[in-house]
Amino acid sequence: MRVISTNEELKNYVSATSSFKYEKIAPHINRTILGYIKKLLGEALTAEIAAAYEAALLAVDSLPSDEKLEILSEGKQYRLMPDKYWEIMPYLQDAVTNISFMNCLSQLQVTMSDAGIRLMVNENQKTAFQWQIDDLKYQLAVDGYSALNNLLEVLDSRKTDFPNWVESDSYSDQKKYFVENPELFNNAYYIANNRMTYLTLRYIMKRIEQFEVERLVGATVFEKLKASQLTGYSVKERNLMENFLIPGIVLLTVAKGIKERAIEVSDLGVQANLYTYYATLKDARKKSHNEKEWMGMIQQLTDDGNEFLKAARDYIDANADEFGVVPDDDIGVNFRVNNKPERGIFGM
Repeated sequence: MRVISTNEELKNYVSATSSFKYEKIAPHINRTILGYIKKLLGEALTAEIAAAYEAALLAVDSLPSDEKLEILSEGKQYRLMPDKYWEIMPYLQDAVTNISFMNCLSQLQVTMSDAGIRLMVNENQKTAFQWQIDDLKYQLAVDGYSALNNLLEVLDSRKTDFPNWVESDSYSDQKKYFVENPELFNNAYYIANNRMTYLTLRYIMKRIEQFEVERLVGATVFEKLKASQLTGYSVKERNLMENFLIPGIVLLTVAKGIKERAIEVSDLGVQANLYTYYATLKDARKKSHNEKEWMGMIQQLTDDGNEFLKAARDYIDANADEFGVVPDDDIGVNFRVNNKPERGIFGM
């Protein structure tokens, strides 16, 4: 199952030299397709794209030699696929290339033989420093996940062209939570549209929806909104989601993410705490955080998030014609007591 197959295609997305051999990364590309792409696009659409790509490779071989050489040298074999794939293939190949290199970069630094594992060093070149390798891994991850996000945006805007995706469990997974993509998240709290950060926080969003939103709006309204998410919101539902519920969910998610160290705070906002995977970068970029400032940030985000959710309930109550009447006794009570030792108040 291939969607990329030559050095020239790889070099459209990473700075590989002409001496790099595609065969070195081919096994990692296969794993990326199975571990990332197939889960994201679903088995049917992944197979559909792979079949169209294989047909394009056969078409390339049948071209006159000068045309064949031109297409191969540009790494644009996908241009011989049906034109509905032209927009998605660069994003797909970009994601596959960067994520594959990210996953195998450490392995590429060494050679393995019956004599053991050796570093590739000679009189003209030496292996990069570990901090450079770690930094490159991080950049490859950012680029790869950004490409995945762009790919999903295109698919979502062209559902009629890709029914295999819309009918898949993978599509349903994208619609699992109200904040269904990094762009929506970014509109309420800046994460640079970073898909890694967004995915890192999804497990927290699940809790916010279950333990905060559903209790606040009631099960009936909650299920109504979930159904409309798949078919399209009404005007009042969209107003409720965009102006109240989504900002509330996002701010509470960020607050919990900071507290649970799922994300890290920097001068650029928050981002996935990926540096914990790379020991050198973790040490190099470590900052001295003021715990008091952190707690103040968490408290402010929590307070603001709760204000949005309260405003959402007020909006629902004021629009009973759209949402129905939500009795107070149908809603789980969320009673909180904040610890304030200086005033002798302690939560239980």
